Parts: sequence; C-alpha cells; structure tokens
Amino acid sequence: MMLLKGWYLASLCLSLCGFRVVTDDGMHVSAGVRKRSGDEEKFRSPASLKKKPRRLDALAYSFSNPSAGQDLISSLPDECIRLIFSFLPSPRDRCSCAAVSRKWLLLQAHMRPSDFRSLSATAALSSRREHGDDSNIGAAASRYVRSHKANDARLAAMAVGACARGAPAELVIRATATTSDPAPVSSLLIVSDMGLSVISQAFPELRSLFLWDCPRVGNEGLAAVACNCPALEKLHVSNAPLVGDGGLIFILMRCSKLSDLSLEACPRVGDGALRTLPLMSSHLESITLQNCPMVRDASLVAVLSFLPRLAKVRIADAKVGDGALEAIGARGDGNPVRSVCLENVTGFTHVGFRRLGLAASLQSLTVRCCTGLSDACFDSGGSCNAGGDGALWEPTFVGLRSVTLRSCGAFTDRGLMHLSETSKQMESLQLEKCHGITTVGLMGAVRNWSGTLRLLSMVKCNGIGTRTQKQQQQQREHGAVVPAPAPIKCPLLQSLTIKRCPGVGDPFLSVMGGVLISARRIAVVGMGSITDGGFISLLASMECRSDVQSVDLSGCTGITDWSVAALVSASGGALRRLTLEGCEGVTDRSLRMIGRLCPALVELDLSGCRRITDGGVAGLLASGGHPVAGGGGDAGDGDSGSSSKERKSRLEVLSLEGCGGISDESLSSLEEMVVRGSLAGLNLKHCGGLTRAGIDSVRQTLWWCDLIS
Repeated sequence: MMLLKGWYLASLCLSLCGFRVVTDDGMHVSAGVRKRSGDEEKFRSPASLKKKPRRLDALAYSFSNPSAGQDLISSLPDECIRLIFSFLPSPRDRCSCAAVSRKWLLLQAHMRPSDFRSLSATAALSSRREHGDDSNIGAAASRYVRSHKANDARLAAMAVGACARGAPAELVIRATATTSDPAPVSSLLIVSDMGLSVISQAFPELRSLFLWDCPRVGNEGLAAVACNCPALEKLHVSNAPLVGDGGLIFILMRCSKLSDLSLEACPRVGDGALRTLPLMSSHLESITLQNCPMVRDASLVAVLSFLPRLAKVRIADAKVGDGALEAIGARGDGNPVRSVCLENVTGFTHVGFRRLGLAASLQSLTVRCCTGLSDACFDSGGSCNAGGDGALWEPTFVGLRSVTLRSCGAFTDRGLMHLSETSKQMESLQLEKCHGITTVGLMGAVRNWSGTLRLLSMVKCNGIGTRTQKQQQQQREHGAVVPAPAPIKCPLLQSLTIKRCPGVGDPFLSVMGGVLISARRIAVVGMGSITDGGFISLLASMECRSDVQSVDLSGCTGITDWSVAALVSASGGALRRLTLEGCEGVTDRSLRMIGRLCPALVELDLSGCRRITDGGVAGLLASGGHPVAGGGGDAGDGDSGSSSKERKSRLEVLSLEGCGGISDESLSSLEEMVVRGSLAGLNLKHCGGLTRAGIDSVRQTLWWCDLIS
C-alpha cells in the first residue's frame, strides 16, 4: 500500500509540473516521455513545461502488466525527480515516496527542508502530533544505530524521517564491519562518508556524535559534519583508519563549541590536528587519545599547556615522555585539569610523574598497566621545581581525592604510604592487581585517610591478607609477640569491595568490620576462603549495621543460612539489593527470612543456589511487605500465608538461574509476585525442574514481565 501511495504521489506531482498522466481505473498508472534529440533532451524548466503541456504516451508502465513498458519516472533526470518531490505536501508523503526505491530514498535524503515548497514548520509539527510524538517535540532526543542496522540506507531513512519526528541532539553509530571484510553487495550496506553527509544535513542541531567501528568513514564525512552541524559539542571517533588531520581540522574550524573530543584507533591522526586544537577549540574540556601512533610529545605538550578549559585528560596505548606530564603540572594556580587517566602508557619516568603531581587542581588519577609507575612517583619528599643543587621541593598530589591503580606491579606499600602522607583529602582508593600492596601498607594508608575515605576497593590483590597470616604463623611457631595496632575508624566509609583476593580470610574481614561504621555497600566476591564466622564478625564489628543497603556475596561458597540470618536481622529493614550467586550453602530457610524481614528489597540474585526449592520461592511472597489497601497484616506474623495476601511485594528483579530444585509449582508463586507486586525482571535460565510448557504459559500470562529462560 505504501508503494502504491508513493507512486500515486509521484504521478500527481508529475501533473503539477505540467505532465499529463493517463490513469485507468485507479490501479493502472501510465506515464510516457517522448524521446528527443540534441538540446531537447536537456532538462526543461517547470515554466516551459506548463506553457506547453504534453501527453506522456511514448512509453507506458502498468502495475498489472510490468512487461508492457519500462519505469519512466525513474528514467527521469535526478533534477526532475527532485523537483517533483519538492511538491510533496507533508512529511508523511515524503516517507511514503522514499519507501518506493533506494534511488528515491537517496534523492530525498539529500534534499534540505527548505527544498520542499509546501513543507513548513506548522506542517512538520502537525505531522509529529499525528504520529503521537507531541511529548517529544522540542526535547533533546537521541538516536542509536548499531550492528547490521548501521549503514547508509538506514541513515538516509533517518534523514527523511527527521521532518516528521524531529532531529535528535545525539547520534550514536556503532557498526561492525572492518576494512578486511569483503565488499558488500551494495554500498548502502555500510556506513560511509555519504551516509554521514546525509545525516548531518538532516540533523543541523546535532550536539553529540559517536562514530564507533566505522572504518569506511573518512575526512569527507567529518568535513560534512563540520559544515552542517556547527553546534557540535561532543565528538567520539573509534576505529576509523581513514580519518586524518584534514577532517579533524574542519571540525575544529567550524565547530567552535566543541567541548569533548575522543579519538581511538585513528592511525592517521597526527600532530597537525592536535597543534590546531589550542588555536581553534578554546571550549575543549575533555580529550581522549588512544592508540594514535602518529601523535608525538610536542603536540601533546601544546594541547596540555594551552587549552584554557581542559579539565579531563585520558591517554591510552601510547608512548608519552616526561614533557607531556610536566606540561600539566606547570600550568600554575589557574590549572583547570581535574582528572588524568593513563592506560598502558610507556616512556615517562618518576621525574615527569612528580611534576604532574604539582597540579594543585588534580582531583582524580587513574593509572593502569604503566611500567613507569613506581614508589618514587609518590615520594613524600615532593617534586623538584628547579634544577641543580639547592633546588626547592614542593609536595605533590596535595588535592587528590580519587586514585585508581590497576596492574601496577612496581607499586608497593612504600608508595602507598607516601601517597597517604601528602594527599590528605583522599575519598576513593581502588586497587586492582597491585600485588605489592600488603595488609600493613593498606591499613597504614587507611589510618591516614580515616577522616575522609568514602570508598575502598581491592580486586585481585594477592598481597592483601598474606602479611597478617604470616604474623599469626610466626606467633604460633616462635612465640613472637605481635602488638595489636590501634583500632581504625572511618566514619565516612560507605563502600567496601573485596574481590578475588586469595590471601584474605576471616581475620581480615573482622579487622575491616572495625573500620566500617555505617557502610551502605559491602561486596565480598569470589572469596572461597570466607566462612560464616568471618562475615558475621564483619557485621558484629560494625557500629551501625542497620544502614547497609547493598550486599554482594557472589562466589563465596562458605556462606550459608547463618550469614543470611545475621544480615537480614541486622540490616533487613534497609536492604535493597542482595546477591548470593554461587552460594551453594543457602537454602529455603534464607528465602523465608528474606521474605519476612526485608520489606525494601528490590533486587535478589540467587543464581546457582542449588538447594533452593519450591518452598523457598513461596516464602519470598512476603518480600517487600508494605500493606496494600485494606490490608492490615504484619510481616512479622507467624502466618506467612496470611501476610502474603495482605502485603505487596516490592521485589523488581529476581534471578533463579541454575536453581535446579524448583519446579512448575513455583510458577504460581512467581506469577503472584508479578501480578500483585512489582516484579519486572525474572531469570529462569538453566532451571532443570521447569518444563517448557510451564514457562511458555507464564510468558503468555505475564507478557509485560522481562522473562529470561
């Protein structure tokens, strides 16, 4: 029907241009163009056509008999077809004609809104209201195109539809093709400069553009964006081997409001574009450079030294000398840089890193897989600000509030202590694969930051916990007296994460419990050495146990119902998220306690808890127990069945993946939790006791619930 409408509209527009279209009984449309020679074949203006209308009867096209003639409308010159399209009365008609063929789609996609004679702002507004998009009119919408849907044809369709739905302020294009892939059957099946040119022309108010994995987009596409989207503020380009300095310079020249620039895997980007940044992008606040081998230290120094508003710097997979780091620290009191991230960066030494620490405005530091990072980088002696003997020394990293160190093998307790002595305002410390850090160094740093620390995370740190165990073994074997350190209290510490640290055991958890006072989030993940005794000791050592809102015990095989009972008894009223994935010691008893004592619980993950049965699922019906209208039950009553009828569940997400002990009998309880409560996400994958018929029945009944099976 849409194709017929498109052909009818085009034929109608032909008559408006002076052509005579012969129509039969409404189903047959014929049009003809008499062959001319010489100058007669040139395109004739609409005025001349109107003066001498001619019957188009040389050739014919019939829907009922396609072999009777050829498609004469498509044989018209492109200029003529564009003129015909300019008479389309509404955005809806544009979309109908664009659906006829790819040629018509591309012709319309290259037309600007001003090219349509009858298309006005009022018509576009009424069309959007007709489609039910009145609520989004004037809003900063977003479009996301990815995978096989990311191609020039889809971008052209979006451009045509922009007249009806409005142009978005953000566009994300994530393709999947690589330069090594074979050539597609059609050039429209990839994202190229043509598609980017079309979409930028249709979205002139675009403010954010993300181009990920678009290897056939080059400088011409970026130049089109620069010409058509002068209000662009954010540009992220990833895996674009054809993008070079030329396209970026166009962006910098035309998009004066650019504030966020990210370039990843762009091998043709070099010093030319980066040297232009300080001259033409005075509003740039964030820059990311990853795997751009043509970028040299000299251009980095220019960028880091002269951009007046630069606040966030991320450099990855690059070789950076001391000069680039020194440029950040040498900007003086007006230095705006607040965040620096170095990932897999080589070439710098402790001298350059110390100079980086002179930036008093620096608040966040992330270092990952940097071989140049060592204890000397954070030496408490400070950083030399003048060469030669008698040089003055200044403290480094004095304003630092957040530190993330990952895979830094040369960083040990000494460096951590140096950092804690100079950075007095530390709020977040995250360590991952820092095997040189032991319990002694960690607790010493925590002591120095006891008044400011809010987040502490340790992931795969093999040295954590081993020191304490060695001291205990020494005391048992040799009778050595190890003095107990003074207790540490961190009143502001809200989040504690210990993940896959093989040396951590129950004694370390007991010590950390004394450090915590009113933590909101506790995550002890992948710790097979943790038992009920250690976790219960952690809770018992906390002063304010009732404030815990999120607990993650995934992979702790030593956790049983005793730990769950201690947790829900102490923090059940505030608990909102509980993850017990892989805790094989958890049984139905834990679920019944959760159902009675956790009224605010919204997320529960029981994946891999094989001892859970239908009785445990039924016990969850009391979860989230706030009374419904007319109900007067109490969650603490002994009759859980009566309580479940009078209370409404707040549980929103429940995962029972791999729980082989449940059967179809649990489906009725789950249905009740969805209908009577707030359950919107349910995971029943790999539940061997459930039948396909039962799951399909639940899926049909609870069609609005996100069911994974």
